[in-house]
Amino acid sequence: MSQALDEMADELLAPGAVEARGLFDASYVAALRKRRPSKPYSAARTNRLWTLLLTETWNRIFIDGRGAPPRAAAAAVPSELPAAFATSDPTAGATLAL
Repeated sequence: MSQALDEMADELLAPGAVEARGLFDASYVAALRKRRPSKPYSAARTNRLWTLLLTETWNRIFIDGRGAPPRAAAAAVPSELPAAFATSDPTAGATLAL
């Protein structure tokens, strides 16, 4: 798992990217990423790195607009919704079984 985190962090949490985004302290990220090559990250460090990676990924998709779906995926979305979804009443067709 540590190798995979390192590969993702090399791109997403590179010092220049961290400084440009301005959300995280670059020295903290660098210290968090330090480990011996043969030793995995601790669970706490893995969680912190994963959180930083997800935050940066989220920012790239939703803030930077790098999350546009591929054309093939967009073409696969039906242009018309099924009739069950074509109402403005959010409770239409809803049933509750007790």
